[in-house]
Amino acid sequence: MMKIRWIVSMLYIMVLILQAQGQTKNHNDSKDISILDSGITYGQLPNGFTYYIKPIAQKSGKVSMDLTVRAGENYQNEDQDQMAHFLEHLPFVRTKHFTKITRDVNLLSELQMQAGDIMGVTGANETVYTFDHLAGNLAAFKTGLLWFRDIASGNILFNKEDIDSEKEIFFQEYLYGNGPGLYTTVKAVSLLSDCMKSVQNPENHKNYIRNLDIAHIQHFYKEWYQPNRMALIVVGDIENPEDMMQLIKSTFGDIENNQTPKLPIDCRENYLARKNQFVLLKEVIKDPEIEETPILFRFFIRNQNNQFKKTSTSNSNLIKEMGLGMLNKRFGKAMSSSYSIPYKIYAGHDTQLPAIRIEVKVGETHGKEGVQKAFSIINDVKLNGFTINEFEAYKQETINRLSQIDTLSPLYWNKQINAHFIDDKMMQKPSILIDFLERLCLNEFNSFMKEYFPEMPEDIAVIASEEMDLKISERKIRQWIKESKKVENDEFKPYLSKDLLSLEQIDKLKPVNFTDNGMDEFGAHKIILENGIKLVLKPFSPSPDRYQNDILIHGFNSKGASNLQKEDFYNAILISDIVQHSGVGNYNKYELQESLQDYKLSYSVRPYISSQVSGIEGEVSGHSFEEALQLIYLYMTEPRWDMQAFNDWKRQEEIQYMRLHGIDRVRRNFINVIQENRGNNIPMRMSTKRYESVKTVNYKKAYQIYKSLMQDPGNFTFIITGDYSLETALPLLRKYLGNLPSKSQNPFLETDNEQFPTFHPKTPIKKVYHPNIPIQNAHIYQTYLRQSKDTITLKEQIEYNLLTGILNLRIYELRLKKERAIYKAAATNDIDISNKHQFINLILSCSIEDFPKVENDLIEMVNSLKFNGIEEDLFELVMRSNYNYYYSNVARNKNKKMLQSLYNHYQFGSPFYEQDHVDSIIKSIKRKDIPLIAQKYLNDKFLMNFVAKSNVN
Repeated sequence: MMKIRWIVSMLYIMVLILQAQGQTKNHNDSKDISILDSGITYGQLPNGFTYYIKPIAQKSGKVSMDLTVRAGENYQNEDQDQMAHFLEHLPFVRTKHFTKITRDVNLLSELQMQAGDIMGVTGANETVYTFDHLAGNLAAFKTGLLWFRDIASGNILFNKEDIDSEKEIFFQEYLYGNGPGLYTTVKAVSLLSDCMKSVQNPENHKNYIRNLDIAHIQHFYKEWYQPNRMALIVVGDIENPEDMMQLIKSTFGDIENNQTPKLPIDCRENYLARKNQFVLLKEVIKDPEIEETPILFRFFIRNQNNQFKKTSTSNSNLIKEMGLGMLNKRFGKAMSSSYSIPYKIYAGHDTQLPAIRIEVKVGETHGKEGVQKAFSIINDVKLNGFTINEFEAYKQETINRLSQIDTLSPLYWNKQINAHFIDDKMMQKPSILIDFLERLCLNEFNSFMKEYFPEMPEDIAVIASEEMDLKISERKIRQWIKESKKVENDEFKPYLSKDLLSLEQIDKLKPVNFTDNGMDEFGAHKIILENGIKLVLKPFSPSPDRYQNDILIHGFNSKGASNLQKEDFYNAILISDIVQHSGVGNYNKYELQESLQDYKLSYSVRPYISSQVSGIEGEVSGHSFEEALQLIYLYMTEPRWDMQAFNDWKRQEEIQYMRLHGIDRVRRNFINVIQENRGNNIPMRMSTKRYESVKTVNYKKAYQIYKSLMQDPGNFTFIITGDYSLETALPLLRKYLGNLPSKSQNPFLETDNEQFPTFHPKTPIKKVYHPNIPIQNAHIYQTYLRQSKDTITLKEQIEYNLLTGILNLRIYELRLKKERAIYKAAATNDIDISNKHQFINLILSCSIEDFPKVENDLIEMVNSLKFNGIEEDLFELVMRSNYNYYYSNVARNKNKKMLQSLYNHYQFGSPFYEQDHVDSIIKSIKRKDIPLIAQKYLNDKFLMNFVAKSNVN
């Protein structure tokens, strides 16, 4: 079972530092405890089992428990390929005391936990199992200890039927993660080093998984899963660390070690000792729709652990991360210097090897140009260093990131402690790193960079399509790199800040008069500006989440592509992307990005046109609010007409489409089939339908349509939410939005010609999609479409979400209880308020062999809900989860949720509900109501059944 942790941007730098530090080393039982934080309770039992307990002052109400095993993919022998990852799956299937623990609804309900609280992940050098629970829940803590003890004491049960079933699921995970498409990346690593041994060709992968030897898995388990290679990390809202420590000692103290295993070859150190290498690989995945597969050059600069003036490793790694970040900014500037740049360049740490990886992706005829551009930039840094403007700007950006790291979060401490257990290190505290950066000067930094980036990479890998007759050699490529010193880099002159609008332009924009219509039910101020624009202003303190500190802006016009002539539908749908690719006023796209770089507005403010609505959206910080309004003003008054940009947009669309292949394209084209039958004609990005529609765009007409829709202030409403001051914001809104001009007429909307028809899906239907790319599994997407005469009520919304939550748990039981070959399965819902359509979707992929069984399983699952309902434990679990996620005061007070509620109110007339009313509806729904709710929404007459599978005769 894959463990997915959404790592917030605040931890970005710290994660990168950990990656840079990730050197494999020989481990022993001696740990340097002097570097541990004084608030950590640390100990090692006589058998070597290690524990860390860290209470944190932030009262989150949660406790995070991680069992870390010092064994991962790099510990596998050649006959053990993928054993570490497969073994990680097995504790979730069956141990001595637990069977399919993440889907034991009775247990989860009793412990007040959810399936997502129990997870696992396999890395190169460690495997981590997680069991998170509410603080003070002693039963949950003891249950987690018991599950961990099963894992640590040899009590993972190797039942043949379980393992055979999990093999099929394991292969589905491989397909879900586009394993076939990643083959050449992994293969290159295996050829350059002893890491990632015995990489399986996609053609052999299924048979290899099916023939995994239980004895080999058991051997890996017995050899590496020993208490002296394990640590329990407990972090969170802890009041009794002494009591926890005693329970840990009594739970793990009597587990005996087997004989000490022979440590594996340190493949990373072995890689560093090798001679320079060259690898040429051919893509093994053939996509008949691809006309041109790019060449991918990968250059590896080995990490030699050079230090920065004898300072700490953390300081040196921070300098390296800054250097890579600034180098990528230079690459980005080179790629953004003009339209029709034929290469993509990126630098970063390789995830498997101790090396910096420089990637250059180019067309077949531009290899030399792309490679030389990349290394000419590196040479320029070595020769001249970075400029003071680059350095100060990136240093401040880094300081800002470090200052936002929450050092009281469990995630922060889990990473700190894990680094101590695995590598005998701990990261420097952000305050210490900030102090170091504030004292760092440009000359010191550039001196380090000149040593950090060598003139020539040690290793080169080239990946190209099977059809390409590459007359290329290591000698030729290295000659290109030597000659790159002669390539000029004029684009890296000192940056001169530019204003979006000149002082003269700004001075002409005077705040207009307005009418104050008081406050609405949401507590938002209703204001109408002189030009007819309606403002809905909701300054408030949002609940914590990623948008808590942003100001959210949504301006919308209740007309869209469906209001136009049918022939203009795709002109309208695609023109907002063209405008963003072109720029505004006198600024092309690249000049605009440079002008906005200090405000980070390039992609946070964006116009859009959908089927029924058009408008502009943005998520901006308080300090860039005025600049955001200036950008909105320009997008609505001066969209740039630029034929060169338009032609380049078409070319980039083609390139993106051609680069996407295999299962990714199948998924997009399959979704298009579904959307078309549900009445949505907007094509997915990088799909075949999108590619075909791009070729039909009439730029002149599309541009005129954009202006007609955007220059219509009388039909625009702007909703603005977040923690801002009304007194500060309103004058700026009167100044920029109040001066948006109005078109006297709109010839594109006032037409008698045929418009794009309103589509009313017909049910029930079944559609089978046969992709032209062979796929090794089947994709099922079942939609129950309910069409209402009236707008959906709050009670119906609650019922929809409740029923979806129940289905989401039930559908995953197909894997865990019926042992179907399914890796990911989900139930979702969406509501089309404008057309009064409500959808409940059952989405999964499964093996070809299990496909008929799964279709029947879905029928049985739905019928069981309609006629038998659900258990009390499951009902309470879903009700609690739904309330916390959707309907609690905290959830409704989140910034994005508030914006959406206001939009639904002003666009569709959705009413405001007091919290007491919401709570009363939720309390009124009982377990006995579930069959009635299921019968209401899961009627067979509503079913739209979509299947994607290869057409096999």
